[in-house]
Amino acid sequence: MGSLKEDSFLLSEKVSSDWFRKYSKAILFFILVSIPLFIHLEKLPIRTWDESRLAINAYEMYHNGNWLVTTFEGTPDLWNTKPPLMIWLQVVCMKIFGVSKLGLRLPSALAGFLSIMLLMLFIRRWLNSFWPGFIASLILITSFGYVNVHVTRTGDYDSLLVLFLTAGAFSFYNYLESPSRKQLLLSGLFLWLGIMNKGVHGLLFLPGLFILAIVQKKVKSHLFNRNFLLTISGVILLAAGYYAIREQWNPGYLNAVWHNEIMGRYFEVRENNKGDIWYYYDMLSKHHYTYWFWLLPCGLIAGVFSRETVIRKITWFSFIIIVSYGLIISLSKTKLEWYEAPMFPFMAILIALFVYQIFILLKKSNLVSGIYVRNVLPYIFLFILFYHPYQATIDKVYFPKESGWDIDTYRICYFLEETIAGKHDIDGYILFFKGYHAHLLFYKYLLAEKGIDITIKENPELKKGDNVIVTQPATDLHITECFEYETLLTDNNLKVYRIIAVKQNKQE
Repeated sequence: MGSLKEDSFLLSEKVSSDWFRKYSKAILFFILVSIPLFIHLEKLPIRTWDESRLAINAYEMYHNGNWLVTTFEGTPDLWNTKPPLMIWLQVVCMKIFGVSKLGLRLPSALAGFLSIMLLMLFIRRWLNSFWPGFIASLILITSFGYVNVHVTRTGDYDSLLVLFLTAGAFSFYNYLESPSRKQLLLSGLFLWLGIMNKGVHGLLFLPGLFILAIVQKKVKSHLFNRNFLLTISGVILLAAGYYAIREQWNPGYLNAVWHNEIMGRYFEVRENNKGDIWYYYDMLSKHHYTYWFWLLPCGLIAGVFSRETVIRKITWFSFIIIVSYGLIISLSKTKLEWYEAPMFPFMAILIALFVYQIFILLKKSNLVSGIYVRNVLPYIFLFILFYHPYQATIDKVYFPKESGWDIDTYRICYFLEETIAGKHDIDGYILFFKGYHAHLLFYKYLLAEKGIDITIKENPELKKGDNVIVTQPATDLHITECFEYETLLTDNNLKVYRIIAVKQNKQE
C-alpha cells in the first residue's frame, strides 16, 4: 500500500511538472501582457473630449434604452457621429460592473488584449514558433503610444479599431495565402465591425490590402470571384443599412457624418488639430514608438533579405500596411496623435523579425561553452532588451501622473471623485465652468446617483448664499471682481467660494 501511494505521488508530481513545462511560456506571456493593460484602469479621471463624450453617450443609452441613436444631454448627438458599437460594449460593461470608469474602459483594455492574442497567433501560425510572436507582443505592449490614454487605457474608439483592422488584415492575408471561405468571411466581418466602431476610419486598410493582392498577383483569382463579391456586398448592405436606419430615426445624421468624418475632417483642419506631412513620423520616433522605432529599418532589411519565403511575405505585408495607412493619415488635414495606433502591431511584426533572428543566432552560437549556458543566452538577451521598456510601461500605468496643462484641467475631476467617495459635501453647489464640459457632466450624473445635486453653468446668476466652485482663471477673476465672498477651499487652481454680496460698483 505504501508503495502504491508513493507511486501515485510520483506520478502526480510528474504530471504537475509536465503541465508546468507545457504551459509555463503561455502563463508568462499572459501575465506580462495583462498587467499593463488591466492594472489601475480607473486611476486617471475621465478624459475630456472623446472619452467623456462616449461616457455621456453610454450613460444616457444605459438609462434611456435607445440602442440606435446616441444622445448628449438628452438630444441626438450630431457631434459624435460614429456608429455605436463601442458605446454598446460600454453599456454592456456598465450593466455587468456598474456605472464606473471601469465599465467605460474595459472594452478598450479587452480589445488591446485580443489584439495581442491575434498578433501572437498569426505569427505562430506562419513561423511555427512561440518566440517571434512573444517578442512582437512585448514590443507592442511596451510601445508608449499603445498602452496609453486614447488607446488601450481609456474609453475611446481606437483600441477597438486597432483590433478590427488588425484582425481583418490578418484574415485577408490568410485568405490570399490559403484561400478559404472562412478567412474571407472573417475579413468581411472584421471590416464591418471596424465600420460599426469608427465609421469611415474602418476602411483605411483597404488600399494597402488591395496593393498586397496586386503585389502577390492575386487580384483576378481572389478578388473577382463569387464568394468575394458576395462578402463585399454583404458588408456594404449591413453598413449602409445601419446608416439608413439611423437617418430615419435621426434626420440630419448623414449630413453630419459627411461633414464630421469625411469631407470636413480629411480636407479641413478641425479643432486646430493640424500638422505637416511629417507629423506622424515625428510622433512615432520621438514619443509613441521611441524604444523601438530605430529598429524598423533593421527589421525591414532583415525580412526582405531573409532566406525564408514566409518571412519575406510577412515583411512585405507589414510594410505595405504601414506605408499605405501612414500615407493616408499623413495627407489628412486634421491630424491627431492616436490616428497612428493601427500601425503599431505591424511595426511590432517588422521589429520582431529582426530581434528573433538575433535570438536564433544566440541560441545556435558557441560563444560560451556548455549547453546550459548557451541555451540561456538568448533569454538573457530578451530580458536585457525588454527590461527598461517594460518597467517604464508598468511605472506609467501603476503610478499614472498628470503632466503640463492636464494638472490644472483635471484637478476638478479628482475633487469630484473625492466627493463621490464621501470626502466633500457639495450638494446644491454651482460649478462655474466655461467651455466644453462633458467630463464634468459625467461626474454630475454619478453624483446625482448618490443624491448629490450640483449645477454646471457657464454664466450663472449668482446671489447671496450661493456656493460656487471655480477652476479657471477667467471664472475665478469674475468671482473676485464682481462679488463679496468667503473662501471655503483653495487647492491649486480649484477654489470654492461662498457668495456674500454683489459688489456695489457692479450693481451700479
